[in-house]
Amino acid sequence: MSHLFFFDLDGDKFEVKSDDDQPGVVHYSWLNGVNPGYGFTAGNSVGRLPSRAEAEVSVRKFLRAIDPRPGTSSHLSNSDSQKRIAKRAR
Repeated sequence: MSHLFFFDLDGDKFEVKSDDDQPGVVHYSWLNGVNPGYGFTAGNSVGRLPSRAEAEVSVRKFLRAIDPRPGTSSHLSNSDSQKRIAKRAR
């Protein structure tokens, strides 16, 4: 995997890496998220890597999709992450 970007979005830190074996596939790792190694993968059929701005939009969509209510999702275990998630939901 090849490093593309680091993001710090309102206290949530992400590393974005391209998958050298799958053109156009990008792995987003939530570095200070609720569980080690948690994140998501995205890709496209044309093999194009996202720009920094496009990657940031993907991360923001991911963060908005997380349920802010403690206990409703098995991956909500880190209290600092829970506070940031709850703050975004307001």
